Amino acid sequence: MGPRNLVFLVVALIQVCAIPAVTDEADFTALKALKDTWKNVPPTWVGADPCGSRWDGILCSSSRVTSITLASMGLKGSLSGDIQSLSELQILDLSYNKDLSGPLPSAIGDLKKLTSLMLVGCSFSGPIPDSIGSLPLITYLSLNSNGFTGSIPPSIGNLTSLYWLDLADNRLTGTIPVSTATTPGLDLLVHTKHFHLGLNQLSGTIPPKLFSSEMKLIHVLFDNNKLTGSIPSTLGLVNTLEILRLDKNSFRGTVPSSISSLADVSVMFLSNNDLHGPLPNLTGMNVLTYLDMSNNSFDDTEFPPWLSNLQSLTTLVMENTHLQGQIPADFFSLSNLQTVKLSASLNGFTENGFRVILNCLWHGWLKPHLTSGDRDLRNNQLNGTFDLGGEGVSVMLEGNPICRETGVTVSYCTVSRPNSSYATPPKNCVPSSCLANQLSSPNCKCAFPYTGVLVFRAPSFSNLGNITYFSALEKSLMDSFKSHQLPVDSVHLSQPRKDPSQYLYLNLQVFPFGQDRFNRTAISRIGFVLSNQTFKPPAQFGPFFFAGDTYLHFTGGLILEKLNQLFLRFLLCPPLSFHPGGVIGSKKSSSRGVIVGAAAGGLALLLLLLGAGVYAYGQKKRAEKATEQNSDFGVGGVPQLKGARCFSFEEIKKYTNNFSETNGIGSGGYGKVYRGVLPTGELVAIKRALQGSMQGGVEFKTEIELLSRVHHKNVVSLVGFCFERGEHMLIYEFVSNGSLMESLSGRTGIRLDWVRRLKLALGAARGLAYLHELANPPIIHRDIKSSNILLDERLNAKVADFGLSKLMGDSEKGHVTTQVKGTMGYLDPEYYMTQQLTDKSDVYSFGVVMLELLTGRRPIERGKYVVREVKMALDRANNLYYLRELLDPIIGSDTTLKGLDRFVDVALKCVQDNGCDRPTMGEVVKEIENILQLAGLNPNADSASTSASYDDVIKGITVPSPYGASSSSCHHYNNYRVVILMAKSKKSQPASSPNKGSEPAPPRITSNVKQNLQFLKLWKEFQKKKSSTPRPSTSYRRKKVEKEDLPDDTELYRDPTLSLYYTNQIVDTGVPVLLVDGYNVCGYWAKLKKHFMNGRLDIARQKLINELVAFSMARDVKVVVVFDAMMSGLPTHKENFTGVDIIFTGESCADAWIEKEVVALKEDGCPKVWVVTSDHIHQHAAHGAGAFIWSCKALVSEIKASQEEVERALQELRPTSFQGRLLKHNLDSEVVDALKDLRNKLAENESKSR
Repeated sequence: MGPRNLVFLVVALIQVCAIPAVTDEADFTALKALKDTWKNVPPTWVGADPCGSRWDGILCSSSRVTSITLASMGLKGSLSGDIQSLSELQILDLSYNKDLSGPLPSAIGDLKKLTSLMLVGCSFSGPIPDSIGSLPLITYLSLNSNGFTGSIPPSIGNLTSLYWLDLADNRLTGTIPVSTATTPGLDLLVHTKHFHLGLNQLSGTIPPKLFSSEMKLIHVLFDNNKLTGSIPSTLGLVNTLEILRLDKNSFRGTVPSSISSLADVSVMFLSNNDLHGPLPNLTGMNVLTYLDMSNNSFDDTEFPPWLSNLQSLTTLVMENTHLQGQIPADFFSLSNLQTVKLSASLNGFTENGFRVILNCLWHGWLKPHLTSGDRDLRNNQLNGTFDLGGEGVSVMLEGNPICRETGVTVSYCTVSRPNSSYATPPKNCVPSSCLANQLSSPNCKCAFPYTGVLVFRAPSFSNLGNITYFSALEKSLMDSFKSHQLPVDSVHLSQPRKDPSQYLYLNLQVFPFGQDRFNRTAISRIGFVLSNQTFKPPAQFGPFFFAGDTYLHFTGGLILEKLNQLFLRFLLCPPLSFHPGGVIGSKKSSSRGVIVGAAAGGLALLLLLLGAGVYAYGQKKRAEKATEQNSDFGVGGVPQLKGARCFSFEEIKKYTNNFSETNGIGSGGYGKVYRGVLPTGELVAIKRALQGSMQGGVEFKTEIELLSRVHHKNVVSLVGFCFERGEHMLIYEFVSNGSLMESLSGRTGIRLDWVRRLKLALGAARGLAYLHELANPPIIHRDIKSSNILLDERLNAKVADFGLSKLMGDSEKGHVTTQVKGTMGYLDPEYYMTQQLTDKSDVYSFGVVMLELLTGRRPIERGKYVVREVKMALDRANNLYYLRELLDPIIGSDTTLKGLDRFVDVALKCVQDNGCDRPTMGEVVKEIENILQLAGLNPNADSASTSASYDDVIKGITVPSPYGASSSSCHHYNNYRVVILMAKSKKSQPASSPNKGSEPAPPRITSNVKQNLQFLKLWKEFQKKKSSTPRPSTSYRRKKVEKEDLPDDTELYRDPTLSLYYTNQIVDTGVPVLLVDGYNVCGYWAKLKKHFMNGRLDIARQKLINELVAFSMARDVKVVVVFDAMMSGLPTHKENFTGVDIIFTGESCADAWIEKEVVALKEDGCPKVWVVTSDHIHQHAAHGAGAFIWSCKALVSEIKASQEEVERALQELRPTSFQGRLLKHNLDSEVVDALKDLRNKLAENESKSR
């Protein structure tokens, strides 16, 4: 650091002293008390403003501390009761600090807003305080891997919001508490998913009351305790259970038959107990993968035949279970079987039975790649001399009589069990030679990784030699880190191993991205992701916890950090207080001299630095003034961008076709928005500011610098900017599928079922939470609404339309004083009183969006406010009965909307009138993730487009998603694509003299009564001729013309109706054609939409064809409809109707079929082509192919207009024409003729009678 920079630093730090603190005084006092109690606190913990000066691991909201995350920081000390003063604290994560010890203070119960308490892998001791049951909002309680003693507090039963309870690996004693008339218990936790109580010293029985049918448990881990008594039959009532571990206890009695009703259990350990009676019949447990019933006292029994029906079984461990007879040969043919351990179990097996086992092994019925330990038949009564030949067969026969006989291959009797040596391989590179303490990453970069051990408590596989499991785990880890915007380059897994309890251990190394070490913020965030169960491993790994190591290599090094800490303390700490008593003892005078000398020297140094600073500051200001005169950005200079670039004005003009109106896609308070295409082919949205809305150069520079830092998959990214010639323009990525509002209204044709709505809500919530909590500085959006949530090609939700006026500095958290931009119906009701918008205002707006997702209604529709309507519906009853009347019909008919009640609850929490009662967006994200898990979905799936509906999940079938699967890089809209080609031919030739080779003219209703009389007959004949006539793709394009013969028309969105339908204007010199996205029309047109959205594509398709047949005749045009063959469930083919050709195509990209058809039309003399669609991707493809664009609304309006014309014509005929009256009923020509003859005969008879 140069002297000049040092001077600037000193001046800046002195100026910082004058900035008022933004941290609440009580919160600072509490943090200071914690800091004084702990050693090795982060070096940034200096000064009196934790929120304003950004203490590592501290997050604040509105000057209050809301989060403390200090995982793996090497903290030493205890947790003091001063923490109770942090009344707004929501997250406390001190995991993996092995030197944090002492009791957990009872004051922890005063943190009423705490949602996550994670103290994993510390050294806390003593009893868990009963006050822990006073945390009404807590969802994650992880106290595992400590030294807690005493019993489980019954008050935990009061935590009705609890999702995760982990008290494992402590020294807890006593019984499992259940509720009584006066005390709560764990049986009240009906919404909790995880009971992890293993590796303790719990005793007594499991009370039958603990389990009920109302519970939502998926993991019950009670292993390695001292529990006694019988297994309660009520366990079979928990039909959501997936993993059950009761092993290594002292259970007695028989296994209850009700346990076989747990159809979702995949892993079950009942081993090492004293269970009696017959082996349980587990026929109904069809998804069971891992079964261990070893070391019990079951009755002697034949090998259970139902084991051969467990098609998912990977591992069977039945050691010491007294099996007899023969093992069925088909058992070893189970396709997923990996491990069979039957040591000391095959009592009384016959020689023939043993031959069956060996034959199964030798003929490959157990997978040959499995390790030798997977065929454990030791210590049985197998005897006789057998031919043990067979390559690659490893059988453990140690302890059997056969091993004592002469001539037996010794290797089978002394086989050792090799350990797996898996380690993440390098990725196509040569590992680097690194310095001391550094390691080479899988990408061959030297760095200091964050290390620890992943412990999986119930994996459903046993083959540690199968690298596909670990590759999938590595990928899921990286996906999780990337989704949370963590600076991780790669992960390395090694040394998979199991302990005697069959826990799987894996060494984990996490390597930093872009540098050789992590900073403290990154370590705390990585630790939080792993401790808070934010990371979800592949399902086969089961529940886990992470034991992180203390990180010793923070950015800057320990020595530099200590120097920085001392330097900051010297400048920022308050002055020392000198007491009148001085210093006690004989060294009083010398001590005073030292103090005076040090003070004088320090003052002189400070004055010298101040003088140098003033001089340097003046020089700097003069240089900045010169720069300002020559720079659009003034003193700010050129913006320092992260991932964005600067565009010239001429480039933007080129990309937008000189800001053509045809490229305009919208407008707003900021200005107009244009669609542009970069030279790379990337679509962008360009926001051009109006003159009245422009900022100054410095403000605009600040905005684009900060927006360029915003990088999240659920936030629209800034591509670049343009700032010259007095123009302010922002260039964003183009989001193809429009807004959530458009999809809810049916304009995009995208069917939003319940699953997709949940995932869209989660994506938008994550984007907004990122702006609030992770952006630097945080951003308040201030205009959250469904039209500002965009959907990309994979149906990921992206938050859009945020900028400078919403930036939230640390000193401004809680309010913004700039101009309000909120939208009526979404605006925080508190704003009308406070004139301030906060992050909680965004939460309110998001709650309104959630209600839109539920109801499909706009916030204010027909004078009704959706928030009030939903609240009134819930006030009418304590259930969701009346609310279902308000649900969007697309989801309202579904009776299996899993998580609906919790979704409604979250939405209503967001729209509380009092902002303090609303959750943060981070809490909203967690709640929606929990709802997705409740629905059996992965909240970390890539997009909403990968979801199947709940009906499909329940029925076990999968329907195509809105986009289908395609490896093409094209933007595509596979499964909802229909193409309609509509051409206007020249006036029809008279029927008496048709041109040779030309097509017959279609019949049509005219003012000629005689012609109308023959209409129905001619229709049938025309249809017959039409279907038999060969139809080349361009046969109806009658006349080729040169382009210059047509009027120049550059209006991209101009209505083509005039030139299309008025034949006396242009059609004689050119044939305009409409190329229409038909399924898009089905999704837009109300009369077809109800069938389309309900999946009845055949009905919607046929009704559309019927409308277009009538339209083609009424307008005398040619129509070609192209449906997606895959979505239609039909092969690729073509059908002919009168006036309409129907094509079922296999094309997968909109770009491909649009360009192909437009080029063909132009080559055949049809230079005017309109693409009729409301889909942005198709519109862009049409524009790129040189076509015009027409909306679905225009097409539907024209069809309706043609129907009205036909109706008027018929109406004119009906009063005066018998034929017209018959025509009204669409009777066949033979019927018309017969009725006509009948009428004539009746008239003749009537005249004769007269």
